[in-house]
Amino acid sequence: MRYARLDGDTWSAPSTIVERRDLFVNWADFPAVIVTPSGRLLVHWLQRSGNGRYAYDVRVAQSSDRGKTWSPDTVLHTDASVLPRRPRARASWNYRLASCAGGVDAVQVSYHMNRLQRLEGPTDYVVTLNAGAGLLTAGIVD
Repeated sequence: MRYARLDGDTWSAPSTIVERRDLFVNWADFPAVIVTPSGRLLVHWLQRSGNGRYAYDVRVAQSSDRGKTWSPDTVLHTDASVLPRRPRARASWNYRLASCAGGVDAVQVSYHMNRLQRLEGPTDYVVTLNAGAGLLTAGIVD
């Protein structure tokens, strides 16, 4: 999957977002790019995750440089355990450290998509970077 931007009547150089053989597209499910209020680009696509007919996940990546480069992809999920327990303590970007001691290699960052995209409803939609093995697979959006 590639991305290019039309400025007036000139296209930017295309950049590769993802190149795989297990992408999934049909008449109703296809990749899309949105621009957030801050100008960050978010893209989503479907990627097969098993052998079943409907075994695919929603994958998400982002760009902060107008689509020149893209982050590694991650999965959209509904596992709210990666967010603060109290809803009033939740922010658009929530981080968690394994320890307050020095030497921590990676910080877990969870984007609360409900806040970022003004989604209403009882289900929390989340994208987590550096999730490790702690993510509840039952909450993966497919």
